[in-house]
Amino acid sequence: MQYTQDCRPFTCKHAIIKVPGLEKKTFLICVYVTSLLNPAILDESCSTAGAAAVAAESRKHVANDPKCTELGWACVPLAVETYGNWGVEAQETFSRLASLLAASHSVSKSKATADIYGRLNLTLTRSVARAILARGLRPK
Repeated sequence: MQYTQDCRPFTCKHAIIKVPGLEKKTFLICVYVTSLLNPAILDESCSTAGAAAVAAESRKHVANDPKCTELGWACVPLAVETYGNWGVEAQETFSRLASLLAASHSVSKSKATADIYGRLNLTLTRSVARAILARGLRPK
């Protein structure tokens, strides 16, 4: 798996990843956390659990697909709401990755899926903690 962060034309925190055995393509992975309290997306977040994440995935496609197509890449937005609901595209991507991990590590797909979500949750929790500490907010 290859990873880089230098990709300025895109509108997201991203990774460019080549995954062997997964359609032999390069993927622009956009990880996006959307706050349900953001007034701009309040209507989306009130409709259905995960609706704001799905809308965020759509916005990332609109913003990044033209450049990805030009480069021959696939844009894969992984959007999550602050309360933990992942977008549909993110869930489908995790399922495909879990199948590959399960086969290559001789574990069940459910174990591989739990590992993926567990690692992502830990990474996102750490990132939120770093952001809070960077703002100077300290627990009493």
